[in-house]
Amino acid sequence: MILMIFEWNTFCMNLTESKIYTKEPGKVTLRIHREGPVTERATIRYQTVDSSAATSSGDYVQIAPQELVFDVGEMERNFTVEILNDEDPEGNETFYVQIFDVQGMN
Repeated sequence: MILMIFEWNTFCMNLTESKIYTKEPGKVTLRIHREGPVTERATIRYQTVDSSAATSSGDYVQIAPQELVFDVGEMERNFTVEILNDEDPEGNETFYVQIFDVQGMN
């Protein structure tokens, strides 16, 4: 089982869930909801960060820093994290999804 914990440095957006539990293997789609006016284009950057779940152990597919763009009028965007089946018997494992460099959101 994988636990994802989300951290961000702003209050101008939110996720439906701050923690998600899922079984191996699978894909988890994360939805980011933009708060406030949508009259300007906005961007965020995101990445995954290892904790007890690690990409080197085959637990999930790492996401290097990527940009997510909210066009004018767009309130929500999604991205997906792939969870792998490493076939090792183990308890719950955790990795983080870090949201940073928020631009154009008030």
